Amino acid sequence: MEGCVDEDKEYELVILYPKNNSEIFVPVNFQEEQEKIVLEATHRRKGIKVYWHLDETYLGFTTDIHQISLSPTEGKHLLSVVDENGITAAVTFEVKENQ
Repeated sequence: MEGCVDEDKEYELVILYPKNNSEIFVPVNFQEEQEKIVLEATHRRKGIKVYWHLDETYLGFTTDIHQISLSPTEGKHLLSVVDENGITAAVTFEVKENQ
């Protein structure tokens, strides 16, 4: 039907963390170095490749377990993921300085 949303496609690829428009405080270790955060997505189909981008910079791909770790810089970011069939999901988040 015209104008209908295919909910199966809408929820086939979902970013679990971070949530859209969230603020993240990345911990600092005892050596005063920023720790990493683990980004996570889920895909309905097993064995599919998911490609990760942060602010249009390619981070890599995952298969089956869709998690990737990184130390993002302070400020606003756009995280996007796209599967091998072109289905995409994206969220924005902001990394805040720990005080």
